[in-house]
Amino acid sequence: MPRTIPLNPENKAIHAQIGKAIEAFAMVEGAQAMLIQKLLNIDLQSAYAIFFAVQNVPSRNEMLTTLIRVRHGGKYDSYWRSCRVFLQKLAEFRNALAHWHPVVSVFTDKEMNERRFEYEIMDIRPSKSTAAIGVDGISPFIEDCRIIQQALAQFAGVLGNDPQFSQYQDAVTKPMSHRNKATIHTR
Repeated sequence: MPRTIPLNPENKAIHAQIGKAIEAFAMVEGAQAMLIQKLLNIDLQSAYAIFFAVQNVPSRNEMLTTLIRVRHGGKYDSYWRSCRVFLQKLAEFRNALAHWHPVVSVFTDKEMNERRFEYEIMDIRPSKSTAAIGVDGISPFIEDCRIIQQALAQFAGVLGNDPQFSQYQDAVTKPMSHRNKATIHTR
């Protein structure tokens, strides 16, 4: 059983991994802004202004759902619904990365001899029973970000009638096949 010691260790691998993860999520937000650009046929700067004026993921998803519905009826409902669910789970993990505290978990044997240390992040609120996330737990999030970013870019290309993306026309009428790999577990 690990003992957890709150600590803000400098220059640890977990900090670099968190930075990569936050950057990956920012790229997902950029892909969502591109959807707005294509749906409203506006410049990207204006699309970013609209996107970032909406401050939370459920509201952003609702805005995009409405715009897709207004412009394309129910043609993309199945695909977008799967994207929305994926994005919501992704945002929950991102919030953990941004708001949880760095800790060092000390793993010991039965005699309480220290065996190894792991730098992790943890929700330290007493009312929460979520497991800590270590360096290895962040990699699936980064992969999830890259997958949804690519999926959203392809969707934006289809919505913008870009011939380069015509090969994805059928794919965006069915649910995404990829499911979130990054998850928050309970203790």
